[in-house]
Formats: sequence, C-alpha cells, structure tokens
Amino acid sequence: MALSTKAQVIYDRLVETGAVNDWVGTAKDYITKKGQYEPGPDYKYDVQGLREELKADADLSDASEDASNDNWEEIAQMLLKMGTPK
Repeated sequence: MALSTKAQVIYDRLVETGAVNDWVGTAKDYITKKGQYEPGPDYKYDVQGLREELKADADLSDASEDASNDNWEEIAQMLLKMGTPK
C-alpha cells in the first residue's frame, strides 16, 4: 500500500519507536463482527475512531505537525488491514 509523503513520515515514526505492533493491537479493538442478518462485509472497521486515537498520541506529535485527517486516515486504514479481526 503506497502512502502519501506525510503518512509515510508518521508510519516511519511508528517503526522507529517500535510501536507498530502495539498499534495493530489497538486497531483490533476497532474491528467488530457484524450481526448475523446485517448486510455487507463480515466485519466493521471504525477508521474514524482509530484515526482520532492516533492523532491524540503524544509520541507521534512531532512527526505529524501538519498532517491532515486524510494522512491519519491512511495510517488508520493500514493498521486496520494489518489487524486480524476478533
């Protein structure tokens, strides 16, 4: 998955700090199985919730000074794809 330049900076920071696995674990909390009779895919992904939690992380603040919501959403989507549904 190709990331935008700013999203790549944020991801590189996650790698530098060794926090990728922690964030993948956190991302799992934002994946839920849909109800039996609900239409659509088997799982629901709360991209906005994870995005807001990522934005609030103090360890990422210097890597993300001018990051937009779109950049954060790229990172959130990537982490959700890396996470295994519960």
